[in-house]
Amino acid sequence: MKIGQRLKQIIGTVAPMLGTSLGGPLGGIAGNMLQKALGVDTEEAALQLIDTNPTESLAKLRQAEVEFKKLDIDLERINQQDRDSARQRQVAMKDHTPTVLAFLLTAGFFGTLFWMLKYGLPLEGRDVIMVMIGSLGTAWISAIVYYFGSSSGSAKKTEMLGNANR
Repeated sequence: MKIGQRLKQIIGTVAPMLGTSLGGPLGGIAGNMLQKALGVDTEEAALQLIDTNPTESLAKLRQAEVEFKKLDIDLERINQQDRDSARQRQVAMKDHTPTVLAFLLTAGFFGTLFWMLKYGLPLEGRDVIMVMIGSLGTAWISAIVYYFGSSSGSAKKTEMLGNANR
């Protein structure tokens, strides 16, 4: 496993909100908080610190997660605004690219699934096909969220109802 992948996996497990934010519009803020918390400036140094002193460094990651949560950044609102601006751009520019891409992703994803179910997976290239199906599935879900929204609002409502019953 590459250094960056291993580090992201560790951060995603110990500090999930920071880990998620690293790949999004708040990546710079999240990265700076992680660098400050660990006192390092490279991925290699962060992994070395975690490997040599896991208890202290993982505690620092957890504390950085707490500090990040205190910023009270509404990631869903930011993501919703990002999707909304993309939709507005599509309408204003009369751009059919997102629609064409959504159709191609749908055809590619379900076409690949149909082919796989009908003919099975070849012995050679099996891993590549599975990665492709995973990537197509992720891209297809993103296209669906773009057009129909996400169910995160529903998930929040369910969480709030659960907390109210405690």
